[in-house]
Amino acid sequence: SVSGILINNLDTGNGHGGMIKFANKNGDNHTAIAHSQDGNTDASLLFYTMDGGTLAEVMRVDHTHRVGIGDGAPGSPLDVKSSETSNTANFNSTSGTTNITFEENGTLTGQIEFHSGSNQISQIVTRKTGGTLALGSNNVQTLFITDDDNVGIGTNTPDYIFDVESSSTTFMRLLSTNTNGVAGLYMENDTVKWYIDTHGGVNDSFLIGEENVLGGTALSITTANSVGIGTQTPVSGGLHIHTDASTEGIYLKSEGNTRNNLVFDSNISSAADNIAFIDANWNGTNVARISMFTGTDTSNKDDGRIGFATAAAGTVAERMRIETDGKVGIGATDPEATLQVNPGVSDATIGAIDVGYGI
Repeated sequence: SVSGILINNLDTGNGHGGMIKFANKNGDNHTAIAHSQDGNTDASLLFYTMDGGTLAEVMRVDHTHRVGIGDGAPGSPLDVKSSETSNTANFNSTSGTTNITFEENGTLTGQIEFHSGSNQISQIVTRKTGGTLALGSNNVQTLFITDDDNVGIGTNTPDYIFDVESSSTTFMRLLSTNTNGVAGLYMENDTVKWYIDTHGGVNDSFLIGEENVLGGTALSITTANSVGIGTQTPVSGGLHIHTDASTEGIYLKSEGNTRNNLVFDSNISSAADNIAFIDANWNGTNVARISMFTGTDTSNKDDGRIGFATAAAGTVAERMRIETDGKVGIGATDPEATLQVNPGVSDATIGAIDVGYGI
């Protein structure tokens, strides 16, 4: 037998089987430790304090060795319940490091650690080889950190350092709330640093380029859907390719036994209307043009013409035309022969050249 002090209650039902009270000299302001019968063979140990003259239970150790703080029916080895809105529990270390560790059969499996000093790293980590740390909400695991430092959102087996998977339409949002702010991504290796961003300081354009390189923007798209290659400020209305060397421009190369195509496609409804221009500008002034325009069959839309124009004083005018039937007119917009030349000058010694069929 074990020696001690026995406080016995002859009541055979559930409830207090004995209580030790602590009070002041007047017999009030109680605190207490009580025995509670939980059936014929089970019992709990209860701890009471008094607030405002009322004795109330604050902690119990039940017959399953569960500890409840503020909870009379603990459902876990340690169950804490509180009406406090600030802190349910507080862990305070006077050494500058607050550390909570988790073990499994004496082996460290996880750790939560927070430092108060500068240049120190706080951590929530697993300590088990092959383990994965999962975070989530609404009882669903969402974010996973594997033991090889891959991070997965929506997948617990990420294949890359950051892997996002979803069964529905997926977007990632980067938002800068600053006026004329910048939101973007950097991609960097040991040699170069590239960026993708939307830039408030460049008319809210979408930019791709190389960091710290003069003229480093490789691609820009404005809010008006103008596209610039090699420039942050493309001209309005389409694709602007900026070059600063004679070897730069548009290069189409086929690696196989195939041709390259440059196609202009427009559903023009009227005859003799322009489908496409190829313009040559001299410091912003149009000085030459190749125009491709419709023929006369507006039903089938299957015939066309080509015109060639030059400028003598800043205004381009057509000089040569190839008609739908292949006839060529120089100075003539409606050639009647395979080649018809109208000089368009008053010099009587120069006449039109009209070459007939078969000559």
